Amino acid sequence: MKTARIGCMVLGIALLMFVIANVASAQAVPIPPNQPGFAIWDGTFLQLKMQTKGYYYSPTTRNNLNKYDDKISDNETQYGIVTGDVTGTFEIDVYSKDPNTKACVYEMTLPLYYVAGSQLQFVAAFLINEVDVTYATGTVIIDAKLNNDNTGIKSGSIKTVGAYTIEQGFDVALDLVVSGLTISGKVAKELGCNL
Repeated sequence: MKTARIGCMVLGIALLMFVIANVASAQAVPIPPNQPGFAIWDGTFLQLKMQTKGYYYSPTTRNNLNKYDDKISDNETQYGIVTGDVTGTFEIDVYSKDPNTKACVYEMTLPLYYVAGSQLQFVAAFLINEVDVTYATGTVIIDAKLNNDNTGIKSGSIKTVGAYTIEQGFDVALDLVVSGLTISGKVAKELGCNL
């Protein structure tokens, strides 16, 4: 009996370790075995429009399990610089423009993970997970054309297929905003703010 219990315990521990190892190694966005390089995109400027629509919950509302306090809506124009390379990296450094100085104010880096398509027309996923602050996820489709000598991006667009955000500490500690996120944008000849 004692041997059977020890055997079950060892088997249980082995099963638990197998499950934990698989969960710990799971990626938020699966990377396909083949993906194009994105070096042609490196240094491309984008003009982006970010729109959120959702619901605001104050700390009191959250603690008392009440319905939302308010509906919210926000539109913002931002600017991006793409970092792309031959290994499949595609990231956008996102900036807002200081209204007084016209200087670029760094907001975040948005890493895009290739899902399907070609170098110039593809679907990508994103995941932003800042502990206890913001969570955002979604997919975008990017479509572009090369310039005449095929050395860079001439024109193109980016738009969300679907996305949402959850942000805690939006206005005060422990409040919450849950919203849909719409990203739309186009390739630009210049950045739109001063670095």
